[in-house]
Amino acid sequence: MCEIQVYGEELQGAFGYGGESSGTLRVIDCGVKRLTMEALPAELSGKIVVTAGVVAAEALEWMKQQQVLGLICGSLSPTILREFCPQDPLTFLGSRMTMPFPIILMNGWRGAMDKQVWQIFQKHQGALVSVDAETQLRANVIRPRILILLTPPEEGMHP
Repeated sequence: MCEIQVYGEELQGAFGYGGESSGTLRVIDCGVKRLTMEALPAELSGKIVVTAGVVAAEALEWMKQQQVLGLICGSLSPTILREFCPQDPLTFLGSRMTMPFPIILMNGWRGAMDKQVWQIFQKHQGALVSVDAETQLRANVIRPRILILLTPPEEGMHP
């Protein structure tokens, strides 16, 4: 058996769609407003994108074209998600869905991301992050997970 230890932060979302991915954390601050295509930077390839609010349909398509590796957002309309997914998102939860990239909803279907959670993402802009969008709501509940890899503090320092 092999034991692997890392130093980092773990966050859980409400719902997730897609599988697993990892990349560089890219925080896009547009407040709690809707993230539109105009608010997205030109280069997002290889990034796990985070926004506090909801995401517009055209922004999802743009991220797909830019080969984003994941999306973490406050919430997302089921209607928009239905347009983006090959399956009905209300029927399928978790990694069973075929998606261009994993999507994790931190607050479910409505509302912005919790302020304290948002501040954690802002604090770790540019960090390596791993996401697992698997969600199971029946027996043995599984929530989507976000792991932010951090540099361990020096000996004698407190995190």
